[in-house]
Amino acid sequence: MMRIRFAVAGALLLAACSKSPEDATATYKLGGQSAGMTLKVAANGDARIDMMGNTLIRKDGVDYLVGKDSQGTVVAKIDDLGQVIGTAMKESGAKPPAPPQQPDYELAKTGTETIANLPGELWKLRAKGGAPAPGGELDAVIATDPAYKQMGKAMLLQTRMMTLGMRESGQPENKVDKKVEELMSKGLVLRMGQGVTLEKVEKAKFDADTFKLPAAALGRDALTARFKAERDKMEAAQKAAAAQGGQMPAPPAALKATPAK
Repeated sequence: MMRIRFAVAGALLLAACSKSPEDATATYKLGGQSAGMTLKVAANGDARIDMMGNTLIRKDGVDYLVGKDSQGTVVAKIDDLGQVIGTAMKESGAKPPAPPQQPDYELAKTGTETIANLPGELWKLRAKGGAPAPGGELDAVIATDPAYKQMGKAMLLQTRMMTLGMRESGQPENKVDKKVEELMSKGLVLRMGQGVTLEKVEKAKFDADTFKLPAAALGRDALTARFKAERDKMEAAQKAAAAQGGQMPAPPAALKATPAK
């Protein structure tokens, strides 16, 4: 009987500690920018990041960029976009620059810090052995509570997008980027240096349109054609400006990201 009671008590405790994922929104302040960043993550793993006009969406395990060019709205799978950009760079004859001399980096846990009422671990990204590091050390606060694990994974969408063109064009992996990705994989970012700081996390169920794509994603061939058309318009504008000896007009916003409706 005693064993049964302990077993029941243990099961109840486990159930209480293992809460099901919930829909949640994290709002961040971006350094001195007036606009911030919003991260929305659904209980089923769908995610959306809105930042300074950029929109990234993860829907049913697939990552998308919602953008805008001179022809209107563009929806592209991030994998397809990366291949199109990488191929275009190779066809243009652009060669990856020689990798700069970089020290090896390490992550060191140095304490704890609470931000927006959420406790987190304080980490430092620094060069090994006290070697000088370009840009100095980076400190970050990460919440490792399993309740925020899905939100932490969704944040990597932004990192993936920022390094997309470099990876697909064959440029060598940056040691700092690799360590930043490892750091962000530890949980939800509460603070990253002074550039990204969590303001609040709110839990409220999303409506059906939150992760809806505004249009069907372009296939790779159509995306390539669209990308080249925008590039040609930009080059024509540059040549026209050079011929006139005046200031170049604003180029077409080739695949410029725009918030999804």
